[in-house]
Amino acid sequence: EQTRGRENPERSHGWENIAPSFSALALHAGYDPAEHHHSSGVPLYQTAAYALPNEEYASRIVFSELDDDIYSRISNPTTGILEKRLAALHGVSGAVATSSGLAALGDAILNIAAGGGRILTSYRLYGGTVAAFSNVLPDYGISFDFAHNPDDPRSWEERIRPDTKALLVESVSNPLNAVADLGTLAGIAHTHGIALIVDNTLATPYLLNPFDFGADIVVYSTTKSINGHGNAIGGIVLESGAFDYASGRYPQFSRKAWTLRTRDGRERSILDVAPNTPFTARLR
Repeated sequence: EQTRGRENPERSHGWENIAPSFSALALHAGYDPAEHHHSSGVPLYQTAAYALPNEEYASRIVFSELDDDIYSRISNPTTGILEKRLAALHGVSGAVATSSGLAALGDAILNIAAGGGRILTSYRLYGGTVAAFSNVLPDYGISFDFAHNPDDPRSWEERIRPDTKALLVESVSNPLNAVADLGTLAGIAHTHGIALIVDNTLATPYLLNPFDFGADIVVYSTTKSINGHGNAIGGIVLESGAFDYASGRYPQFSRKAWTLRTRDGRERSILDVAPNTPFTARLR
């Protein structure tokens, strides 16, 4: 009867119009078993490349006319499902999975501060993050300022400089469990045309969605609560799609990279593929 109801509007029970719950998205978003030999669990695709049916099919992928996997450095069905699922749980359009949480944070910072710049943050940070800030990223021309009192908005305001590229906080800090006032920090950042990056590793989207409070970029170590099993290291970067990177503070996102060609041989920039390409799509 339910099956017939789906096919016949007069017998519909209305359930097909109900938005999926968080739990349903966590279990099913981004995955159709029918596309994977009806496997109930997401398969692990351990392959570098993919067999393409013909030259025309491959050309359609190369010329951005078709979205499909061609090489695992670019995309992989297993990681693609993770990206789609986490994007669905946050209500955003895209995400990029990485090899670890620090890789996710590094990708976000290296992109937002490309060419050098300053990240304003708090001392309430994961130890590995502090080590990267102290020993690795300065070699790339990226420096860091710290709000003296993270609970006082004025401590953030007074440390913003012309070369400040982002505010960075952990929503719930590791290991102090301090909760950041994301709404206030987003207001400060956006007043100055600066992006707010939130590491939401401990809270997960189940407890907190930073995008609801104005975050522009959210990163995770999926190794921890998102994985839940302690058997796989990973990370992910998500982006709201709402921040204006063309404000002049981020020229790297307006500079065209002539790496693609059209079918008739004309050069084109990756930015020409989609004028409003999200930040996460530019991390690849």
